[in-house]
Amino acid sequence: MEVEGVDSSADMLERLRRRAHEQGISATVYCQRMEALNLPHHYRAIFLAGPTFTLLPDDAAALACLHGIRAHLAEAARP
Repeated sequence: MEVEGVDSSADMLERLRRRAHEQGISATVYCQRMEALNLPHHYRAIFLAGPTFTLLPDDAAALACLHGIRAHLAEAARP
């Protein structure tokens, strides 16, 4: 299974890269805010870890996040 990740913290992504490398895992990650997703692929599934969504500052950011997720879902994954 191929997994890609997004985080707005460059420091957290660097920690992820180091740990993945130590374990022999290849990690594709993007440094961006989830309410401004601009990814090069479409996905069959998008998963938000833990309380990530509830950390968004307001309804406008939450709506932008949901629109970005929808835009990056493959046609087969859309309801």
